[in-house]
Amino acid sequence: MKDRLLAHLKLTFYVCLLTAVMVGLYLKDAPAAVNFLPAIYQLSIPAYYGMLLIIAALLLLPFSLLRATRWLWPLVVWVWLVYLAIDVAVFNLYRFHLEWLMVDMFVRDFSGMGIPIFLLMLYAMLAIAVLGFVIYLYSAKFSGTRKH
Repeated sequence: MKDRLLAHLKLTFYVCLLTAVMVGLYLKDAPAAVNFLPAIYQLSIPAYYGMLLIIAALLLLPFSLLRATRWLWPLVVWVWLVYLAIDVAVFNLYRFHLEWLMVDMFVRDFSGMGIPIFLLMLYAMLAIAVLGFVIYLYSAKFSGTRKH
């Protein structure tokens, strides 16, 4: 149990460090804060994201101690880091952050993306096939013999 708690705390620490790096990428092109209020705002952004992660880590700590739900916190961390990476890329290209309106437009309005519906359906079927193959590999019992 002590090892699981230590692993949970290490993952939380590392994800907070990676989040600080991502926030640093946000703020690298920000104009220099000449007044007090913009400087306080720029300093509070990493603390805001860090506190969000710490609260999520504390809420998911009991689940990390159980064997069946140990995968929850790494999944949440992975989703968080993918979101931040996409947000940094969108911000560096277009100078706005990823918002729900943009995600909704991306998911529902395919004509604005220039991707045909049949191609999206093909990708969806491919993703489902890969997921089925991964589930098969996970559930299959392989032994260490030459046959397998």
